[in-house]
Amino acid sequence: KILREKGYTIATEVTKAGFFWKAEDKHQQYYTKKGGNPYCHRYIQKF
Repeated sequence: KILREKGYTIATEVTKAGFFWKAEDKHQQYYTKKGGNPYCHRYIQKF
């Protein structure tokens, strides 16, 4: 509701999950091991 009021549209489609492969142990808790700062994401405050 808040996003729509600010002029944003929702573009996420929720579908049935497919097969899931669990990552190797070295990939678990990645951000915690790397200092908790995701290098591949950009945070933009919307509200």
